[in-house]
Amino acid sequence: MIASRYAKRPTKGLQIGKLLELVTSLSPRDVVEAEEIRLDRWTVVIKPDQVESDAQKKQLQIEANACNTNEDTSRIFVMNNYFGLGIDADLNLDFHLAREENPAKFNSRIHNKSVYFKMGLRKMVNQTKCKDLHQNVLIEVDGRQLDLPPIEGIIILNILSWGAGANPWGMEKDEAFAKPTHYDGLLEVVGVTGVVHMGQIFSGLRTGTRLAQGGHIRITLKSDIPVQVDGEPWIQSPGQIVVLRSALKVTSPLCLSPITSTFWRFVDTGDGS
Repeated sequence: MIASRYAKRPTKGLQIGKLLELVTSLSPRDVVEAEEIRLDRWTVVIKPDQVESDAQKKQLQIEANACNTNEDTSRIFVMNNYFGLGIDADLNLDFHLAREENPAKFNSRIHNKSVYFKMGLRKMVNQTKCKDLHQNVLIEVDGRQLDLPPIEGIIILNILSWGAGANPWGMEKDEAFAKPTHYDGLLEVVGVTGVVHMGQIFSGLRTGTRLAQGGHIRITLKSDIPVQVDGEPWIQSPGQIVVLRSALKVTSPLCLSPITSTFWRFVDTGDGS
C-alpha cells in the first residue's frame, strides 16, 4: 500500500469519528506512530433512465459532491458511511429542505430533534411515496436478486452507525451472515418497515430487517424515490444504481475519544482490495 497524502477534514455527521474513536490535535509524529485502522470506501454510480436537466445535475453536484462521468447521464458519488433509499431518505430530505428555507430556526439540537419528530408523525398519518417501496425497486447483491418483504426503507451500511449513531444491523450473531466490520469488503443491507420501526431502531428497542451482505449491489428504481448518500438526500428518478468497492481506502490513527475532525491518510491499494 502506498500512502499518498495527509488531509485534515471534518467527518460526516460524526459517524466515522464515533466509530473509529478519533481525536484531534494530532502531530505528524502521532499519525506516523499510531496504529492504523482500515476503512472501506465505496463508489455509487447512478444512471437515470432519462437525461436529467442541467438544474438537477447542478443540484446533485452541490448537495452530494457528485462527479461527472464520460457518459452525460451517469453520476458518481463516494460513500463512506451508508446509502439509503425510501423513508429514511424521505425524512432527511424534508428536514434538509426545511433547514435550507429557514436556517436561523435550526440553531439547537433539541429544536432539530423536535422538527424531525413532527415530520415523522406526519409521515405516519399521511401515506408516503415510500409505502410500496419493495414493489418499486429491484436489488441484486453479488448477482442474486433479493426477495424483498413489505418495507418502506432500505439502508446499505459500510459502518454500523447510522442516523444518530444507531446500529440498524444489530449485534446478534446469525449463522447466515458474517460478522460485519468496516474493512471486510462487504456491505450490510437492512430493511425498515416505516417511521415507527425507524424510531425503535433509534431507541435501541429493535434492529432493522437483515436482508443481505455483499460486495457488489445493483439497484433498479422503477419510480422517483428519495435516496441519500452519507446523509445528503435528493429525489432520484428511475434508473440503475450500482454500489461497488472503491480502490481508495482510508486508514486513520487509533485514538481515544470521538471528535469532529482528524488526520486521514488516503491509501491507494491499486487493486480495489
